Amino acid sequence: MNLLNEINQWLQGQYLNLAFTYYLITSFICFTLYARDKWLAVRGQKQKSPVQASKTKPAPQTSSPPRISEQKLLIWTFLCGGLVALLAQQFFRHKTKKPLFEITAMVACVVHAGAWFYFKIAS
Repeated sequence: MNLLNEINQWLQGQYLNLAFTYYLITSFICFTLYARDKWLAVRGQKQKSPVQASKTKPAPQTSSPPRISEQKLLIWTFLCGGLVALLAQQFFRHKTKKPLFEITAMVACVVHAGAWFYFKIAS
């Protein structure tokens, strides 16, 4: 019985290490995406909504890459748990006037904190 307890404790430790690694990687990617989008925004590239893009003629190819889509930023905000996204928004002063980004980040924080709490209590 003691061996089973040791195996269970080892597995719980491995899952925590895996979850911590997941949060490190996704947080780094999210922070980098906010930084890159802000950098491109400062350089003067505007995002076009899909409706605007379909109504206008395609722009000539430029050497600079396109901006990060808002949808991609929101998905990474939710994947990383939201806290890093809130920090990136304040650090780069990017997407701070769009309530959808702050709300998504706060909801992600609550959901991820609730999941951590649930799994910690359940184990």
